[in-house]
Amino acid sequence: MKNKINAIYDEDLSSFLCSKGELPHIENGERFCKICGVPINLNNIQMVIPHANVEFEYICESINCVEKYHQKNK
Repeated sequence: MKNKINAIYDEDLSSFLCSKGELPHIENGERFCKICGVPINLNNIQMVIPHANVEFEYICESINCVEKYHQKNK
């Protein structure tokens, strides 16, 4: 079975976040890693997790956070 992975290139990240109304929140330090709580910025975003009718969740670039997210969401 193949899993579909949606990805955003680094050079498209700002325009994607802007189109979703999230860029000002990122730039103002208002979004945090779901796992460790570190403020998210354009340089440390590893994952953007969409949810219906709710703001996005973010995972920072820490390998520990990425692994913990994947363990919780198997």
